[in-house]
Amino acid sequence: MRAAENGRVSDEARIAAALPRAETCLGALEALMAEGPWLAGAALSLADLHAAPIFAYAVLAPEGRDLLARHDPLRRWWERMARRPSMGATRSPLEPD
Repeated sequence: MRAAENGRVSDEARIAAALPRAETCLGALEALMAEGPWLAGAALSLADLHAAPIFAYAVLAPEGRDLLARHDPLRRWWERMARRPSMGATRSPLEPD
């Protein structure tokens, strides 16, 4: 995404090589999720607030959206986080309106 905005071509081979590692990370994070709507349980925590900006950038890429779609608990978590007023107030200029 950034490459195209800067007049460069995305390195598709590098992206493809990173996808299995990203899948592993999402699987591990999902396995660590407690029972509750947030990453660490029933209450919003620093874990959620730290992960949210990372996810905000990850889902800008189609590959990131596709990976997240395969992890329902994380996808639902991200949907909750993305609706938070604080997320809206701190949007990246890269995010679509």
